[in-house]
Amino acid sequence: MKPIVLRTDKHMEVLKSQLHELEKIATVITAPSDDEDTLVALVKDADVLMVSGAHITRRVFEAATKLKGLLKWGVGTDDLDIDAATELGIPIVHCPYYGPQSIADFAFAMLIALAKKLPRIDRDMRELGWMYPDGEDYRQIDLPGKTVGLIGYGRIGQIMGKRCLGFDMNVQVYDPYQDPAAHPQVSFVELETLLRTSDFVSVHVVLIPETTAMLGAKELALLKPNAIIVNTARGAVFDEAALYAALKDERILAAGLDVFCDEPRDLNNPFLQLDNVLVAPHFASYTKEAYEQLDVNALAKVKALLAGEALWDIKNKDVNIRWQTKPQ
Repeated sequence: MKPIVLRTDKHMEVLKSQLHELEKIATVITAPSDDEDTLVALVKDADVLMVSGAHITRRVFEAATKLKGLLKWGVGTDDLDIDAATELGIPIVHCPYYGPQSIADFAFAMLIALAKKLPRIDRDMRELGWMYPDGEDYRQIDLPGKTVGLIGYGRIGQIMGKRCLGFDMNVQVYDPYQDPAAHPQVSFVELETLLRTSDFVSVHVVLIPETTAMLGAKELALLKPNAIIVNTARGAVFDEAALYAALKDERILAAGLDVFCDEPRDLNNPFLQLDNVLVAPHFASYTKEAYEQLDVNALAKVKALLAGEALWDIKNKDVNIRWQTKPQ
């Protein structure tokens, strides 16, 4: 009898391009919904749980008596009760190395679009048929010589930095986990300095307790009135109410937002009502190349979980894995 892999996030078709390969060695069951009761009922027989954005609670983990591990089809694990999984000996394996180029490109595209006022120009052109450059409504911003502040300088942040340097921008970075000596092409500064002096601010941090709501009303007040913000990381990095107020009151020029605190959002999302915001539904990594890379990487990790083999990219590294005599 084949082992069972339970797949959540039906709408995402997790591991789609490699599903035929997984089905050779496992029975794949897709949960009809991601509500807690449904997952509790289905996870009891599962050997591996594959998750994209579904919220996996302690109750789900406690019901997973056969589970060899959870595979996060993606990077962020803020929707998972990692403490519960660790206590129960369930390793959480994620896929942090797919699509950094895709996400950096998307962030830079948002930056350029807002600097060149493309959303406003496109909207008004469709409504008016033609406009003439007059006043500030359509006055664009040139990138050379401008300063971009990157909050977070990991894989994605470093690629974003290269994009900005290629456009002759000055790049400054806030990242207490990086060694400035390893990145001489950019300037490392404190967060307050970055916010005060940057023309553009792009966020590239993971969501951990230290970064949750790290950019609130106090920090946003430091920004220049013509500053442009881009966020392709996580919505909760900002105090979202403070960000909305700053944009609504035009205390900052504009923002490009691919992520929000609560996802998915609907038409009641207040940011949709603001003309100075460019929005996207968490699409920055959505390219053919990135998703194929993600699927291949995820399949290899599911196979390792099913076979009880050595794991890599374990999010809860101190877990005493159920099927091992000692932690790896």
